Amino acid sequence: MPTFKFIETQHNSSFPNGELLFMNCVDQIAISRKRTNWTVSMIGPLNYKTNPFAQSITKEEINKLPLVEYEGPTELVREAQELTIALKELRREKILGFDTETRPSFRKTDVYLPSLLQLCTRKKAYLIQLNRIEDKSGIAELFADASITKAGVAIRDDLAGLMKLFPFAPEAFIDLADLARVAKINNTGLRSLCAILLGKRISKSAQVTNWAKDELTPKQITYAATDAWISRELFEIFRKAGYVRKFNKSLSDTPRLNSQLKRKVERLGIETIKYHLFFCGGAQCGKCCHADKGAESLKYLRKRLKELGLSNDPKPVVALTPVQCFDICQKGPHLLVQPDGVWYMSCTPDVIERILQNHLLNGKPLKEHTLAVSRLK
Repeated sequence: MPTFKFIETQHNSSFPNGELLFMNCVDQIAISRKRTNWTVSMIGPLNYKTNPFAQSITKEEINKLPLVEYEGPTELVREAQELTIALKELRREKILGFDTETRPSFRKTDVYLPSLLQLCTRKKAYLIQLNRIEDKSGIAELFADASITKAGVAIRDDLAGLMKLFPFAPEAFIDLADLARVAKINNTGLRSLCAILLGKRISKSAQVTNWAKDELTPKQITYAATDAWISRELFEIFRKAGYVRKFNKSLSDTPRLNSQLKRKVERLGIETIKYHLFFCGGAQCGKCCHADKGAESLKYLRKRLKELGLSNDPKPVVALTPVQCFDICQKGPHLLVQPDGVWYMSCTPDVIERILQNHLLNGKPLKEHTLAVSRLK
């Protein structure tokens, strides 16, 4: 029988009693071993006066921790009907773990967009194969719901990639790295945070695999679900420790940041914008039209918006955002006019001129080149 020694200690990254075997900040217990002696350490209560988390952890320390992976139910979403059911369940949650996966690029000239979106609730992980979903408006509405927190790591890059696939206005997204900095944790990657907060190690062996495949392997599914699940678990730990409230307070207590944002909003003339145009010219897939034709139409659109005084500072009427791909891939280039929700096809310079004159200047959409109408509710 190994001998046990119980001590009270403040949690830090070094354990003088030997090798760290288990650490759980939720249960406030750490177990370490030195030869045949085992030590159970009380980490201490989670409060605002003391920092309950280690400030850093090495790769060697992480590699000694036990592996953990998501073992709950996983739903693979590949069809529109499956997405409708998933979104209904996701909207019932207040906190979602969030992550994306993108096909790896091994050459600078190869640029890929997210292929998989992972969202995890308390009871289930949803893996949405974006390449198979044409209508992503329901996802856009979920992302714009400020009552549902979406938590993940390095989410700025994820959101930037998703915005090139479909337009949305992100609300209530929280990067765990920001919470880690508030907690004075230096290692802000998902693997490091899992080790520091949960005392467990997650595998990254499936990270550099082809996420654009129609059929994902069981290893890919487990890996993807684990990342979203761990993100939600880590957010809950930060929330219970008070760091989410601290982070939100730091934002409200930073007048300099607010004034900078206000000046930028004024400089861009965001409050005067009446129309937001999203243009897809085949730059990503080259299927809907030749990339050169798409570039020609985009150049013409920018030029005419300026000439008509629709995009001029300081009070622009129209905002223009080029996107990589709408996933329509036929009859391009395409132009989406918001907030009217009118999708135009075959947008050559001549057609663009008619859209500008009829729709934007006179409020009358061009029916003969309308692909669909989907006004956001």
